[in-house]
Amino acid sequence: MKNTSMKNILFYNLWHNGDVFSGRGYIKHIIDSLPNVKFGYYHKNNKKIVADLVRMQFTPELKKWEIEALNYRKIYETESTIYINTWVGTYFHQHAERMQDHPNVIVNLPNEGHANYRSLHLMYDFIIKQLNASLGTSIKLSNDPLDYVPEINWFPYDQDTAYAFMMQHDTKRKHLFCNGNVRSNQSTVADMSLIINALATEFSNDVFICTQKFDTRLPNVFFTSDIFNCDNDLNEIAYLSTWCSTIVGKNSGPFMFTHVRQNIYNSRKTFVAFSNHISDCYPHHINYLPCRYFFSDSRDPQHVYKVTRSALTHNRILSV
Repeated sequence: MKNTSMKNILFYNLWHNGDVFSGRGYIKHIIDSLPNVKFGYYHKNNKKIVADLVRMQFTPELKKWEIEALNYRKIYETESTIYINTWVGTYFHQHAERMQDHPNVIVNLPNEGHANYRSLHLMYDFIIKQLNASLGTSIKLSNDPLDYVPEINWFPYDQDTAYAFMMQHDTKRKHLFCNGNVRSNQSTVADMSLIINALATEFSNDVFICTQKFDTRLPNVFFTSDIFNCDNDLNEIAYLSTWCSTIVGKNSGPFMFTHVRQNIYNSRKTFVAFSNHISDCYPHHINYLPCRYFFSDSRDPQHVYKVTRSALTHNRILSV
């Protein structure tokens, strides 16, 4: 085996929060498998989002603009560092003409435009094989993508505030709505404020927690920005989601951050994903999922309301 202590590994991702989140389980597996390697993660989002996963343990030899020039490189290696692109889009057929290395490595099906557990598993299978070849290691990858649903180490994040809020409403059902706008055309579902207000009025004994503020006078509607009051609360939202019975979203960053092991492996948890394509949902292609997970591509407000209401009442989901 080669001396892996002589090689650093820098993960990098030039896209959004959800893109950085998507491969967490695989990245932790790589880090745990290479205890003698120094790791770092370069991305353009708040550094807090991966504070529990990896901190920069070395100074990259490439400058920021040089790293950013590697957007369509999958892996770039120098004498001292292996640079690994964690943006799944670099491995997609849509960008085949721009691929600057390994053009035959394509992890998505032709009609898929965003990451799901299948494409992520194929992507990291390729990455791990490349690392094994370069470092002389023998990192193994499970055949089950669900083995890499991430577990977040909550220690660096504001657990106390979330816990205090939940204890204030301990006896009530809680529903999380990741109702903000998407950043990568995942969904055309617009403002959900009327839907949330209507549901919160009907289910007045339940607590509704929303990631995007809107006008409301209802006492059972709360906003994560008020609860946490911090620059970036994505991991706090994920932590808070572990107490919620229903999680509704549009496959945007906050919604994707709730896809942690404590939720996915909870049979009492219900996800509702509103997106343009079912393949945008992480569990697409998975035959068995411990939690309840429903998808709708409708953008009609009345139908969105019916689907969400059905999820809240644990009845049959309509037209999914």
